[in-house]
Amino acid sequence: MYTIAMNLTSVAQSNFEPIVVEGRIWNVVSIHPAEPPESDSIPPDYYQDIKGRWGIGFPHTYVLRGDTIMSGVTYKKLYLDDRFVSGLREEDGRVYERYWDDVPEELIFDFYLQPSDIFKDGFQDHVQMEVKQTREVDVEGKSRQCLDMWAYMEGKEVIDGLVDYWIEGIGCMDGPHFPFWWEAIGSSSLLLSCYDGDECIFASEDLNQITNIHSAIAETPSNSQEIYDLQGRKVTMLQRNGLYIRDGKKYVVR
Repeated sequence: MYTIAMNLTSVAQSNFEPIVVEGRIWNVVSIHPAEPPESDSIPPDYYQDIKGRWGIGFPHTYVLRGDTIMSGVTYKKLYLDDRFVSGLREEDGRVYERYWDDVPEELIFDFYLQPSDIFKDGFQDHVQMEVKQTREVDVEGKSRQCLDMWAYMEGKEVIDGLVDYWIEGIGCMDGPHFPFWWEAIGSSSLLLSCYDGDECIFASEDLNQITNIHSAIAETPSNSQEIYDLQGRKVTMLQRNGLYIRDGKKYVVR
């Protein structure tokens, strides 16, 4: 065991698991608000989103299939229920989306973000998302980085607390991208499963351990010298080669 006085070295994040992969499949359900089921027997078309709100669900499938070139840049073609919707490309932990040639691409995921960083929606300047914490989660036997995100509209929280999770190599709880418009119209989406070919890399059962994090979120004040582990627990003794968070940044003990 080593004391808190040991040197903390900032972790350079790299080698992210890719999201934009040929043949990647996301099975999602769009949820339209409805009254909760009247009995414990839940109808097959009823779902709850990550905020626990009930609605009637309509299944959809996203798939990445083939390439397209827009403004000289190569993108993977994203289809929704066999309808082309956009092109995606990925570069070292960042995912970009483009709809057609004469419209600039938009950054839709950035896994270099750290706690307190702000991510702004490119289409709606008044909508922002804040990283509340980063952590490691086990998904189908593989450790992946997860960013817990809150949304703000004109400086105010859109809804109480957590809005979404960004998961390295998978995307978010809507699937391959986050729809900022869902709260405005009262609808939401939920990722049911994600596949690489026949291999399932995310299933709805994984939500239980991903969403059970509210008590672990550590509100770390600016310039705080307090140190936390990746589960948000305050620590006073460090282990060599361990990963820790101080002042909203990730460090490794050397």
